[in-house]
Amino acid sequence: MNHLGTGQNKISWILSILLALGLGLIAACDSPSDLEAVSGIQGEIQINGTIPDSIKAVALVILLPEAYNDQDNIGKHLVNYSDPLSATGEYYTQLKPGLYMGVIVGLLIDPGVFVANLDDYLANTDLPIVQLSEGLNSFLVEEYEMQMIDWSVNF
Repeated sequence: MNHLGTGQNKISWILSILLALGLGLIAACDSPSDLEAVSGIQGEIQINGTIPDSIKAVALVILLPEAYNDQDNIGKHLVNYSDPLSATGEYYTQLKPGLYMGVIVGLLIDPGVFVANLDDYLANTDLPIVQLSEGLNSFLVEEYEMQMIDWSVNF
């Protein structure tokens, strides 16, 4: 009987050590506050009204400020774009700190075809898109900041 009690004590002792090691490892792991902060923008693209049949999707396009004076080479200044939306939805994109311009565009072709041939389209000055937002909206991304920017498109 004494032998069985000793075995249970050893198992309890081993389990205690494993539990302490496990808790120590968990405490040593990065916590969310230790994660590297990111920079960028996020928000919602609000679509008001009915999207015309000629527009297959809507997306936010992010450009460098130089695009304003070099619209014949817009692809050279493309930084990123949101996932194409067919209805109101949220977007999120990481960006390095700096000054950017954003514009909401409508894709005149299927979004999958556009993305698959993006390099070809960007090399051409006649893109299969139409600008939906008025002007180019500039915004500044600060280091370690996720800025909330909502966009609205009226049809």
